[in-house]
Amino acid sequence: MKNNTIILKLLLTLALPILIHAQTVLPLGQTVSLTQDMSTTLRTEINLTSPGQLTIYVKNWESTYNWDTDYDRIYIYNSADTAIAYNQFASESDPFLFHMIGDSAYLVTNIGQEGTYYIDFHSGNDWGWPEGKTTQNYTVKVTSLPVDDLYETNDKLAGAATIALNQTVTAYQWKRTPTSSVKNDEDYYKIVLPSPGILNVKISDWLSVYNWGIDYDRFYIYNDQAEAIGGYSAENPYFAAMFQDTPDGININLTSGGIYYL
Repeated sequence: MKNNTIILKLLLTLALPILIHAQTVLPLGQTVSLTQDMSTTLRTEINLTSPGQLTIYVKNWESTYNWDTDYDRIYIYNSADTAIAYNQFASESDPFLFHMIGDSAYLVTNIGQEGTYYIDFHSGNDWGWPEGKTTQNYTVKVTSLPVDDLYETNDKLAGAATIALNQTVTAYQWKRTPTSSVKNDEDYYKIVLPSPGILNVKISDWLSVYNWGIDYDRFYIYNDQAEAIGGYSAENPYFAAMFQDTPDGININLTSGGIYYL
């Protein structure tokens, strides 16, 4: 029987602003010069044609360093004007994602869906600025490393992507969502076997988690009744633990043809 080969490749509307300036579009990969007053929020717009890892480079930013009152920070919102995420010091009423203490080598976040997003730069009160200075000029460049998983959304068994025997699948563990929550993805694939035999599944470029004591990477196979085949326990019926690539493949002895899910 021929082998089935699968490659899984892992690879502001704000509470505090005093003034929001006219919106500026930031073309991906281009450096844009911006001018901003103290105690204001400047909204910019980016348009993504695919999900990906977003990197924001800021240069010549003059920070206020006023932690106790109002400080500099960056927010990112989706087209529904909802913050895609906020960091541990932020809140729902002030959902900033990055502090801006000075120039940034880079600020990195994930975005799980294509579309329009807004990056807001908030300049706090005037403590720390040179005396008499109320405006600053700085540059911003935004880049995106695309992650285009053609098989999403296959996060549930009912939405499994159909693949054929001997087909090589290049995919990502990357949720499709207009937020930064792209981790903890589960991908399901549907195959139809013409006869019983040994199904061989090869996986390469797999990045393992190795957290055996909590939640680790593993491989499941289900029959057409959505019942797991094999398994180490009734509570967690995985077929194989996934700690590395499987160059020789995972062999599954199937006694009948039909529909199966990986």
